[in-house]
Amino acid sequence: MPDRSEVTALLAAHRDGDEHALELLIPLLYEDLRRIARSHVRGGSNRLLDGGSMPEGVQLLPGDGSAVLHRRFLPPGSFEALRDEVDWSQEHVRVFGRTHPVPRLVAFYGEHPYTYSGTEHAARPLPELLLPLRARAEEAAGFQFNSVLCNLYRNGRDSMGWHRDNEPEIDPRCIASLSFGAARRFKLRHRGDGRVVNVELTDGSLLLMIDCQEHWEHALPKTTRPVNGRINLTFRRVGPANSA
Repeated sequence: MPDRSEVTALLAAHRDGDEHALELLIPLLYEDLRRIARSHVRGGSNRLLDGGSMPEGVQLLPGDGSAVLHRRFLPPGSFEALRDEVDWSQEHVRVFGRTHPVPRLVAFYGEHPYTYSGTEHAARPLPELLLPLRARAEEAAGFQFNSVLCNLYRNGRDSMGWHRDNEPEIDPRCIASLSFGAARRFKLRHRGDGRVVNVELTDGSLLLMIDCQEHWEHALPKTTRPVNGRINLTFRRVGPANSA
C-alpha cells in the first residue's frame, strides 16, 4: 500500500502546479488498486454478466433486474483525493421559469457527449486518477465502460431525486456505482407496485445495477443527520443514441 504521507505530498504538489507530481502519483495508486483487484478475484472468474458471481455480493432486488451490492469492494480513504482532483461544477435546473442550483456538484467524463435533465455534457477524457477505478469496476462487472458521471454530495442537504438512468445514449445493461466518503441512504423503487428497497452505501462499496432501469428508479434523499461529504462515481457505457 502506498505511503499516505507521500500521496498527500504529491497531491499538494500537483495542486500547486507541479505537473511531474501527477506522473509519480498515478503509478502509486494504480499499483495499489491492481493489488486489491488481484487478491479479490484470485481463484476464479467474477464476471457477473456472464453468469458468474463475486464474493460478498448481496442481491437487493426481488425481481425485474438486479442490483448487487459489494460492501467492501475497495479500502476506504479515497474521498479527499477524488474531491480535490475531479473538475467539479455547479449545475442549474430551470423549473417553472426559475433557475435553481442542483443540490450537488457534478463532473462528467467520457468518449461521447451526454445529456440529462436538460444539461449537455461535452465529451472529454477520463482523468488518469479515475482509470484504475474504471478498470476495477469493469473487472467486477465483466462489462466495459467508456464514461463516468461523478457526483459530490457536500452534506446532508445535497441529494438526488427519483430518476432512471434511461437516456437514449446509455447502454442500460449495466451501471457500476462506486461510493466514497460518508455513508448515505440509497433507495430503489419499483415503478409498478411501488416497493421500496433501502440500503446504506458506505465508503468503498460497489453497486452493480444490471438490467433494472426499465422497472426500477432510484434516489439519494436528503437527510437531517449531520453527515460529511460523499462522492459517487457511476461508470456507464454511453454512445450516440445508444449505439453500443
